[in-house]
Amino acid sequence: MQATISAPTTKILYKLMQRYHLDSEKIYDAAGIKTTDLTDPQKRIPYHTLHSLWNQASEIIDDPCFGLKSIKIWHPSDLNALGYAWLTSSTLRSALDRLHRFLKVATEFYDLNLQQSPEGYELLFDFKDKKTLNRAQADASMAIVMEMCRINLDKNLSPVLVNLTHCAPDCQSAYYSYYGCPVNFSQPVNAIILPVEVIDTPLMNSDPYLALINDKAIIYYLQKLNNHDIVHQVKKAITKQLTSGITLEKVAGSLNITERTLNRQLKELGLSFKEILKEVRMSLSKLYIKNGQYSITEIAFQLGFSESSSFSRAFKHWTGSSPADYKKL
Repeated sequence: MQATISAPTTKILYKLMQRYHLDSEKIYDAAGIKTTDLTDPQKRIPYHTLHSLWNQASEIIDDPCFGLKSIKIWHPSDLNALGYAWLTSSTLRSALDRLHRFLKVATEFYDLNLQQSPEGYELLFDFKDKKTLNRAQADASMAIVMEMCRINLDKNLSPVLVNLTHCAPDCQSAYYSYYGCPVNFSQPVNAIILPVEVIDTPLMNSDPYLALINDKAIIYYLQKLNNHDIVHQVKKAITKQLTSGITLEKVAGSLNITERTLNRQLKELGLSFKEILKEVRMSLSKLYIKNGQYSITEIAFQLGFSESSSFSRAFKHWTGSSPADYKKL
């Protein structure tokens, strides 16, 4: 199944085009997107369609930093329930955890991974299709997340550091001006590193009751979306079968399809069963280690490893750290 984007989030590019005097309605209509779609939270747009529109805008707009202008246009309501859950979160940590867990409700353009490091609290943006990544689209995504943090905590909040994979444009001073911190270009990863001390600061607009209501709305929406998501179904099947000896044959059988069909569907998404199995094991291992309730031997068993030493080697290969060292981070 192809990656999709929530239609209301595409209003950002629509308005950006208008800001640069382009006929947004005509351009979107040619791409098969109606203006009524932009206010329908149930409407999903194929990722490749929006990606093409960003490429088209980049070719026409004579401003290599126009993606940063998204912050002038974006509003929390563009994210529907996720935006309101964000606004009522108790801390930036809880808000970012929500965004990490529920980002798919808004976009499958990227995954947001969070980790604490000696430099600070890292927001790692894992964009899809890295070879064809549109710089303006990536800039917009990162700047909006930064703007979300400022709306919740402090409009003057500055990161410790920002790393971008794309090369420095002629207008690079616009990045320094917006982020208010050192910005490194041509880096291996896209990341915003926030000061650790602000992550757990209580937020003034915190409302646990409203946050919970919006969480429930998001979960309900995701359940409907995930029922049609083969990757989610495979991950769910793998998680259930890890302790009993996981195989492609067993997973395909549990989904009532043949191994050949499952392989074909995953290949169409640029994925493999082996890659998904690795992702599930890595994600669960991090969760179990941080939780602290299980020994390394118990974690190895729950992830389907025959020996704890095999798991430890695999974990170090995935993360660069041993399980013991990762627990201390």
